[in-house]
Amino acid sequence: MKKVLLMLSFVFLFFSLASCNVGSGTKYKMILPSGTPAIAMSSFIEMNEVEAEVVSGSDLLIAAFTQASYDLIVAPVNLGVKFYNQNADFQYVLYRPIVGCNYFILSTEVSSFAELDGKEITIFGRNATPGVMFSTLCKYYNIEPVVTYADSVADVNPLLVSGKAKTILTAEPSKSVIESTGNYNIINLASLWSDASGTSLDVPQAGLFIKKDLVGKSELTKLLENIEDGIKFVVDHPDSATLLVGKIDSNLAKMDAEKLMKAIPNCNLLTHPLVKEEVSYYCEKVIAAGLAGTIGGKVPDEGFYY
Repeated sequence: MKKVLLMLSFVFLFFSLASCNVGSGTKYKMILPSGTPAIAMSSFIEMNEVEAEVVSGSDLLIAAFTQASYDLIVAPVNLGVKFYNQNADFQYVLYRPIVGCNYFILSTEVSSFAELDGKEITIFGRNATPGVMFSTLCKYYNIEPVVTYADSVADVNPLLVSGKAKTILTAEPSKSVIESTGNYNIINLASLWSDASGTSLDVPQAGLFIKKDLVGKSELTKLLENIEDGIKFVVDHPDSATLLVGKIDSNLAKMDAEKLMKAIPNCNLLTHPLVKEEVSYYCEKVIAAGLAGTIGGKVPDEGFYY
């Protein structure tokens, strides 16, 4: 029965997106990280003239910015800000963030962020977005947890499952995998970030960067429309998107399809237009956390944006 439903989803997907191809005869090159960015862009990549490379880690993304070798780059927004601030000839502009905060605290010990005061927690991304958010929220709630840092979310999750840690900071889609292994309290950092900012601003986690050579070309308008349609399709149809994600992301292809489908609605894929205030506010918090060097020392000016 599950196979029948998946096939029906695929048929629906094909006819829903068949008219979305750019059709310009141009083969666009894109590089993007494994995980939520690949989920966000999966239907766009499938249905358009895109040669996509899904990578793990930041080294190849850094090389892509440096060499200006791709038409489209999906990368952490803070990485793009850093390159823009440090390079006068930066060859890209930020179109908009496509993934917002999808970080969660899972715990067998605490049920609210304030209860972390004096408690142990293991987090990843010390000098990246997870660490910046966690530090900012700790200041806002005036708490001092005992923090242990891990290299990646893949290193954090087994600690909770094995009982070696009582509280961790994790992210989708990994959260949906480990959530089924026990009875955990879940704290969503996105809502806490809104409380701390006093606004509805999201966290610009991953963004889509466009090579400046494309700006002003007639086919770019259709390309951007298809990107928007593709992201919206993933948000509206996680069942169909699940079929596509495994085709472009070998890491997520190993994930149980039902868990992946459950994770997609929690990945905070952004469908709203660029809100520059989100990037500025985030960069201000990076600086306040003593991590100005990770964004090139300052909030980006108007030249950073599409």
